[in-house]
Amino acid sequence: LFSIILLTVPFAYLLMLPDDLENFGQSQIASVFSANNILLWLTENYFSVRNEFKPLVHTWSLGVEEQFYVFYPLFFIFAFKIRKTFSLFYSLTILWIGSFLLAVWCSFQISSNPSGINNLSVASFYLLPTRSFELLTGAIAFYTLKKIDSRNLSDMLTSAIKLAGFIIILS
Repeated sequence: LFSIILLTVPFAYLLMLPDDLENFGQSQIASVFSANNILLWLTENYFSVRNEFKPLVHTWSLGVEEQFYVFYPLFFIFAFKIRKTFSLFYSLTILWIGSFLLAVWCSFQISSNPSGINNLSVASFYLLPTRSFELLTGAIAFYTLKKIDSRNLSDMLTSAIKLAGFIIILS
């Protein structure tokens, strides 16, 4: 991230108009603080023509990931303090279902709005609540595979699981 920011600064200074340079500076600061997704949600639509002139527009996804990795452990610290008999798997599953249902609800709201892109569609694209199910999928898969005792699995089943994971990564 920092190397991309440093590499783009001289080009931005030479090629951008003052307003675009100001937006670039805001995007740099937001990217460093893992909040470029929030800045873009508040200011632009991802598919806007203006985004073609934003060299850091792609860092919105880093913002979502970094926000997830901040809130994910905080959630469990909080949950363990409230309740000592805390089920990690069920909590992850409930969070996944909630995030997925929110994303689906937003999709239905967007599709029922014939006027096209609105604030809800931009929010559902950029923000953590509707994107966390994607990251939680990996957390649930990791937790599930850690619970499976691989010594009890046949070599063929172990190979099939590894091949399925590889195919998922490629897709």
